[in-house]
Amino acid sequence: MGSFTVIVDSLSSVAAIVAIATVLVAWFRSRRPPVDIPRVIISPRGTHLRAFVEIKNTRLYPITINSFACYRKSTYKIHKKKNEKPSLYPSFDVANRLFVREEPIQLTELGEYTGEFYFGDHDYNPKRMIFIFHTSHGHFHQKPRNVVVIDEEFSIVAEGDQVEAERAMAARLQYLKSYASYIFQRLRRGWR
Repeated sequence: MGSFTVIVDSLSSVAAIVAIATVLVAWFRSRRPPVDIPRVIISPRGTHLRAFVEIKNTRLYPITINSFACYRKSTYKIHKKKNEKPSLYPSFDVANRLFVREEPIQLTELGEYTGEFYFGDHDYNPKRMIFIFHTSHGHFHQKPRNVVVIDEEFSIVAEGDQVEAERAMAARLQYLKSYASYIFQRLRRGWR
């Protein structure tokens, strides 16, 4: 009888841990924003800069992006009312706006959208770029995870065109690094 209670206690403990982990994972997934910006590619195009923005839907249902804008940086303002604590609010100046899209975008469940935008301002810091979204789920701002700046001009081509493979694939690269040794590369970057 003693071994039976030990088995039941251990199984109930494992079930409790699984239940707690499930609730925490569900809470974490619900707290994430409905859209994600995994990559922004910036390249020169004549006298302007061109940005390819990749936006992904993280939800299992469709989402409508009513509009979004990209800003160089955000500033913060402190508001203090009488008999209240000071509050810190992010502020986005129109002079710092790089580009904007006003037309709605419909993203399917777990779908993605890649847009091409032009802006003329060469004075920006890729690490401080911030996007403001107005979606069917509310308003929020988010920084892109990966900003790739390409120094030379390239173009996106159709699938049937005859082009050099390296230039056509540059728009979908996540990163490109060169190593002299295969073993050193595997040790440095891992076995991915």
